Amino acid sequence: MYKRKWHPSKSAKAEFKNKMTEIEDFCNKNGIDRSLRNDSYYFMLNGKNYRVSNHTIEASNAKAYDAVTGEKKRDLYHPDGREEDTVYITASKTRIIDIYNDLAAGYELDKRGNRVEKIEEPRSKAQIKPLISRSQIKQNADKIAHTHNEQRNNTKSKEQEL
Repeated sequence: MYKRKWHPSKSAKAEFKNKMTEIEDFCNKNGIDRSLRNDSYYFMLNGKNYRVSNHTIEASNAKAYDAVTGEKKRDLYHPDGREEDTVYITASKTRIIDIYNDLAAGYELDKRGNRVEKIEEPRSKAQIKPLISRSQIKQNADKIAHTHNEQRNNTKSKEQEL
């Protein structure tokens, strides 16, 4: 069965080339190391080591072996596996600028390079001020009940007229 392979348009190729040139300049300016294929980036920021890549360490090492025979095709790129002092982020190589800037701005990112929403700590009852008092709640409930009774009485009187 024939499957059609996707080919990017000339404008898409040019746009990607411009983006990669922008990334290369950004990496040089900020001291970010890159792999030969520009699909993995390594840098230190705020005392932490980071690796941003479009593949995991495990996937990279798995490609060193033939999937069918298990025969070793090449050396492992990461023979020691994951390092404890490194934060690993798996994301598209074109997102390195956004990820680096988010980390530099102090945002916490998940393993996919997306910002993590911080959940506020629950406040104690003493810190929570009610919007309305209990007496106001009682008054509002009485008004609603009174309005409901009036509507019911109006409906009954209209039914009797018919």
